[in-house]
Amino acid sequence: MQKSSKIDKVCQIIKEYATSVDNCPVDCPLSFGIKDHCSFLNFFLNLDRCQFEYFTDNFTTPEEIVELFQDWKGIDFNTVINKQKVVKL
Repeated sequence: MQKSSKIDKVCQIIKEYATSVDNCPVDCPLSFGIKDHCSFLNFFLNLDRCQFEYFTDNFTTPEEIVELFQDWKGIDFNTVINKQKVVKL
């Protein structure tokens, strides 16, 4: 099984889970819910492909997640996202 098909399978499982649960808060420093965490997982799994999916209105673009991690932990994913956008052109 190729890497992309494994990622697709995992993303499908995350989607099925995220669309079947409430966005209940979980024990995390930022107080985000389950669906938000599923959006984060999808973001990281698809970072190299820029095929993101979001499960709440809290995050609807990759730039919003990038901004969150930049503000929270000082991690900048803009370079990766911008590089992938250039590759897709």
